[in-house]
Amino acid sequence: MLYTPEMVNRLQQLRATIYTEFGIRIRLADPGLLDMLSALGERCGDEALRHAIEEVLIMAGRKLDRAPSAGSLISIKEITYRGQKMTVDGGVVDASSTAAVTPRVYRGRVFYK
Repeated sequence: MLYTPEMVNRLQQLRATIYTEFGIRIRLADPGLLDMLSALGERCGDEALRHAIEEVLIMAGRKLDRAPSAGSLISIKEITYRGQKMTVDGGVVDASSTAAVTPRVYRGRVFYK
């Protein structure tokens, strides 16, 4: 897909925020970028981030998914860290790729690798 300069600027601004909140690095060359943004837009708790993702999708001629599509599965699992149960998002698994984003716990914080 060809991005307009306005979309590229908005995606560059979203990069750090998406990595901070979800631990997922977005790449403009990724063909499934808009599908991933659509899935992440529903999961995010920050209204400003959700609105920014929605603006990018509207510029691309899409809408924000209200339910997870068959193309992307969101897995949530429970892990034990130092005797405490923690609920962790397993990451977004794209149907086109078999590699999932795996969560790691370091000093009580969840990082995605």
